[in-house]
Amino acid sequence: MKFILLDAMISSLSHKSISLLCFLFCIPLVQAQDVSVAVNPENTISLKDAKEISYQAKSTVETFKNLLNYITFSDNVASELADVIDNSYKPSRSRVFYNKEVIIEDDINSLSEMGKTKDMFAINYLNEMDLQYEKTADASIEFSNIVVSSVKMKDYIYVKVKFDSKFGSKYRPSGNGYSIKQREALVRAEKIGNSKWETTIMSITYYNTALPIDGIENNMQIATDVSSTASVVTQEYFDKEKETFIKERQDEEKKQQSIFDEYLILATTYINNKQYKEALDIFQKAKDIKPLVPSLDKRILDTKKLAAENTYENYKIKGDKAKGDRKFNDAIQFYKQAILLKPNISGLLQPEIDALSLKLALISLPYNKLQSRDYEGAIDDCEKGLKEHKKEKNDFPELYFIIGSAYVQLGEINKKNSNSNFEKALENFNIAIQYFTNYKEARLARASFYVNQKKDIINALTDYDVLATNELDDSPDKALFFAIKAKLKDQISNTNGAIIDYDKAISLSPKNPVFYCDKGELLYRMKYPTDAEKNFDTAIKLNPEYTMAYYYRGLNFVSIDLNYKAGSDFLIAEKLGLQEQQLQKIESISDDYFTQGQALADKHDFVNADLLYNKALEIRKCNAKAIHGKAEIWLITGNELRVKANDAGAINYTTCIDLNRQAVACNPQFSDAYYKEGLAHHQIKEYELALGCFSNAIKSNKENYNAFIERGNTNQAVDKYAFAVDDYNIAIGLLKANIEKAKKEGDKISVKSFNVELSRAYQLLGKAQYFSTDYSGAIKSSNIALDFLETNNEAYFYRGLAYFEQNDFSKATKDFNEAIKVNPRYQYHYANGKSHFESKNYLSSIQQFSEAIRLDSLKVVKDTYFLRGLSSYKNQQYSLALKDFEIYGQESTSTTNTLFYAYYGMNLLALNQGVLAIEKWNVALAIKPKNGIALYGLGCYYASNNQFDKASESFQKAFETDVLSKEIIKSEEEAYLDNYLQVKAYKVKYNELKKLHILN
Repeated sequence: MKFILLDAMISSLSHKSISLLCFLFCIPLVQAQDVSVAVNPENTISLKDAKEISYQAKSTVETFKNLLNYITFSDNVASELADVIDNSYKPSRSRVFYNKEVIIEDDINSLSEMGKTKDMFAINYLNEMDLQYEKTADASIEFSNIVVSSVKMKDYIYVKVKFDSKFGSKYRPSGNGYSIKQREALVRAEKIGNSKWETTIMSITYYNTALPIDGIENNMQIATDVSSTASVVTQEYFDKEKETFIKERQDEEKKQQSIFDEYLILATTYINNKQYKEALDIFQKAKDIKPLVPSLDKRILDTKKLAAENTYENYKIKGDKAKGDRKFNDAIQFYKQAILLKPNISGLLQPEIDALSLKLALISLPYNKLQSRDYEGAIDDCEKGLKEHKKEKNDFPELYFIIGSAYVQLGEINKKNSNSNFEKALENFNIAIQYFTNYKEARLARASFYVNQKKDIINALTDYDVLATNELDDSPDKALFFAIKAKLKDQISNTNGAIIDYDKAISLSPKNPVFYCDKGELLYRMKYPTDAEKNFDTAIKLNPEYTMAYYYRGLNFVSIDLNYKAGSDFLIAEKLGLQEQQLQKIESISDDYFTQGQALADKHDFVNADLLYNKALEIRKCNAKAIHGKAEIWLITGNELRVKANDAGAINYTTCIDLNRQAVACNPQFSDAYYKEGLAHHQIKEYELALGCFSNAIKSNKENYNAFIERGNTNQAVDKYAFAVDDYNIAIGLLKANIEKAKKEGDKISVKSFNVELSRAYQLLGKAQYFSTDYSGAIKSSNIALDFLETNNEAYFYRGLAYFEQNDFSKATKDFNEAIKVNPRYQYHYANGKSHFESKNYLSSIQQFSEAIRLDSLKVVKDTYFLRGLSSYKNQQYSLALKDFEIYGQESTSTTNTLFYAYYGMNLLALNQGVLAIEKWNVALAIKPKNGIALYGLGCYYASNNQFDKASESFQKAFETDVLSKEIIKSEEEAYLDNYLQVKAYKVKYNELKKLHILN
């Protein structure tokens, strides 16, 4: 058999000519060779049929997509839908399935996937799609990347069609969306007659990549035709032919779509001209082109209704009803429509139109004046009209209605005569209703009057009972009247009656989200949270952007302590747009949790306080106060840990910092959050960051005196004492202003509190002045601090330090003692010990240093043992001194303390441990070669051991350091120099050195 590409002319050429032709036109020789292929007639299909089957299979899958979109159309007609589903598996133009028991692997459940699904009959699948898929107003289902396999045959001819399925809506039971899924349809092809093919779906499954669409299993041979001499077509050639064929058919489909669109435009024109029969004919032609368009079926149904209504008799009936309902303008329009349809009998209706026009003219003038707020003019015109028609005044209830409405407005305007005007309004409403019992507008006006002006809910309910009864069930107003009745019954605490009326409103209008929301709100107040939630859920499902439904559902969640759900609903409601009142309500709920948490935090119950802060944040994620409250807990616990260990609490402070940053992100003017963040930075020695935070706190609130104080403290920490002084002075000014204000308001408690704060501010000012060596200023500020609070221990302490620096040790000791009385801190005992030492009261200094050691549990001060040891040495308690020196010698700071090694050596000398003493003096001299005390000690050692030349040399070096005093050397002279000073030459030289270098 020869390949199809061999043209008849080419086949007649010689081999040489073929080679030449191929050379000239670049045609590969392999395509022009004769290849003999065995033909199996039972497994061969013609090229024409193969192309048709491929196209039909693709079209069938696309029709399946259209079928799904028809089923999931939100406004489809139930009867039409049933027919469409029925036709999908029965012989028809829109048939899709071979039969209704075709197997489809479920993809309606959003969690289904290959290997995790269930098999369903086609009929069940379509019904499930109708019930479980969230319907939409537009087509939400798309198939893409459609690939058709080769034509195959087993028990029947078929193809496989692979496609990507995208469901654009949600799975109703869970509310979850869908991911794109690969599907595969097995499409059966059956020949109808000699040339036509029908394709129907035999199954739809998830696409299995292990069985690719281009597999060759069961592939049929494709021949040029069905003759015995036909040539086999290559797959490559078939694919090209198929693509060309499908493109041609798609071009034809586009033409059909254009015709379809033109039909819709033409039908719309007919409808606008009220040519409904012609419109229906055109719609049918459009349906013949595209049978599965749900919006087209809806338009056909609507047009049929219009056609049924567009009759003389129908308009005549409507006109008569409108006339009976006293809707004169509507009646006139209906009668005119009737005349247009049967102009030859216009004489029957024209008199009615003329009479109604006259009546309408009489009513229109005062009604227009009422609308333009000329209430007295409206009343005058109505009364004039009633006089002119005195005998038939009961035929003009509209005039009484206008009069009543005008008097209501006059009563609202003129409050002095409101009672009189309201009585006249009610009288005229009553007459209007008396003359026309079914006067809807008048009864509505009277009901509104009872509610708003009379506060008479019972009579208002009576009117709404009549209104609801008179309305037809398909009237939207009937449901509305029941809803209004429900609200009125709610006002008079008839909640059960209100629920009944809401249920009636819902049964009449089941797709109105407002009724469900209002009922849910009432159930929420009645403390039926489960039932309330169901109604809110329905309201939101009907209107996903219903602000108040989210708001009230959030309140309902709060009532059952599901705060995380409440917070989610409140957030959605806020994004949709809440009123200020509702926002304040949400904030108050969140703030209530915060307030409760703060109360517990004040009691140091941080665990439960934090839980309440979390609840506040579940309600309002950006409740800055609650975030700040959590930060306060971390700050306080960090401070508590820091008391126990110098480097503890770091993670507490960093957490506090992070939380306060969140707080200021929610409220950029939150001064205290900046302030507390600054405190945390200060504790972990991030001083520059602390200064920035305190400055932000001040920027947010220029009266935040605490921020000025703490910025001053941080400036002290970085030795910026001048800046610290400025900050304290500003804080003092703010506090003085607060005190004056509190005094004017008679607020004695605040005055007392501010006095304490003012004392602290002056004390800190004194501290900064002390460190900047302004000792007089420090004493003055400390004095003022003590004037405001005589128990300010820190003020005593820093005043004592200032006196100490002025060498007024008596006053210093007195202040340190006062500080200790208020609060016995190790710092005070330490300073007091130094003051007693300088006063040569060594026994007292030993006592004070001992107390400092006992209280300094964290060993903050490193040289206390040395100073106590030195005091013991000066008090000639050498053994006690030795113990303290040995302890201090283990401190790392001792390695650079040359004075310590000097006196350590002196103490060892006093204990007759000269060799060890020399070791200590050598250490001291290694640190500081001109250590006068160490050199003098060496001299004493040499002198006591009669090594007078060495002693003289050491004494000369010692005196030349110019650090020795009579007090320092007095006891050593007595203890070690007796023999040395008996030698005249050494004595003379020693005394000359003393005279020249000794400190008086």
